[in-house]
Amino acid sequence: MALPETLDMFFDLPRYELSLDIVSGDYNVKTKNVEIVYQNIGETGAFAKATASIFADNESVATVGDEEPFFITPETKFGRAYEADLTEWVTEELRAHVYLEYGESRKSLTEAVEKDIILSIFEFDDRSELSVTAVKYDTRLERLMLNLKNIGPVTCYADAELELKIEGEPEFVRFTPAEIKDETTLSERVKLTPADLAENPTVLVHIRYGERPDMLIKTIDEEHPLVIVSGYPTGVIVAVAVLAAVVTIVGLLLWRRGRRKKKK
Repeated sequence: MALPETLDMFFDLPRYELSLDIVSGDYNVKTKNVEIVYQNIGETGAFAKATASIFADNESVATVGDEEPFFITPETKFGRAYEADLTEWVTEELRAHVYLEYGESRKSLTEAVEKDIILSIFEFDDRSELSVTAVKYDTRLERLMLNLKNIGPVTCYADAELELKIEGEPEFVRFTPAEIKDETTLSERVKLTPADLAENPTVLVHIRYGERPDMLIKTIDEEHPLVIVSGYPTGVIVAVAVLAAVVTIVGLLLWRRGRRKKKK
């Protein structure tokens, strides 16, 4: 008998149901993207992967979808943009049949929902711009920190994660989605051993961002050096160094005085 089943016999363990929905869809004539909004109406985060068949007056004209699963936090909406040039069909009724697989992990998409949605036609140019300025690990606070800078003319929203190895295995560390107006530091507590730090001189940064909080259509996929910091302010470090020097000098003076008394 598996361990979780054994525990369930003796303990009333909480179970969190996964529940995702397909909310709406649009076709952006400016970017030539099909934009579909999903919603996590469950109590726990879930990974999802979608395939959408596009129809123009019941004629199949395109198929779009995700190459890799994406993550949706509980009780939030999350949009995805898929490239599809539907210019010649914008005067017709556009419909998408969306099949959404989801589950507790990237490799276990055990649930599914499908829905037909009408695609509204609109035009929007996302003006957001974002850059990564540093990735750091604070050994005292045991925190990974991602420094971001908004370099565009508008406030943007970002959903970021770091890809690194922990105990020799590939892991993804996700940050809480954030609104970014200027310079912002995202932080997440993670225990990294000296061996982990040695194995990660660089880390991969994956960010989805955009001008609209529920439609992050721009991406950053970059490799950055992992900068190790102690977490102690410079003033504290200087004070400790000065105190150590004072203690050393006083100790040396007392030792010399003791030797002189013995000679007398």
